[in-house]
Amino acid sequence: MRAIRSNTAIAFNALQIVSYGFDQQLWQEIEIFEENEKMQYVTSIERIGIAKGLQEGLQEGRQEGLLEGEAEMLGLMLKHRFGELSDTVVNKLRHAKEDQLKQWLISAISAPNLDTVFNDDTSH
Repeated sequence: MRAIRSNTAIAFNALQIVSYGFDQQLWQEIEIFEENEKMQYVTSIERIGIAKGLQEGLQEGRQEGLLEGEAEMLGLMLKHRFGELSDTVVNKLRHAKEDQLKQWLISAISAPNLDTVFNDDTSH
């Protein structure tokens, strides 16, 4: 009877050791599963749309940056040629479209005064 109890105890301990390893593996698999479930599934079409939107956003940002740079350069040129610029002129430059900035730049090259640059617009 004693041998049976001893063998039973040994077997029980062995099962506990195996069970402990299994428990650890099971918990790891549960954690991995839960992490995977938290991730939103994104289809190929959605990924393409996201990438396209990102590209368009970057391109738009570059265009805005270039436009701001053009306005700043024109402002520096005008300030150098004609002196300090009024707030109205600075605002015109900041809010102008690219084609308007180019037109003013060409005019500024040979204009005798600031009014001429803006086609004799005296609202500045």
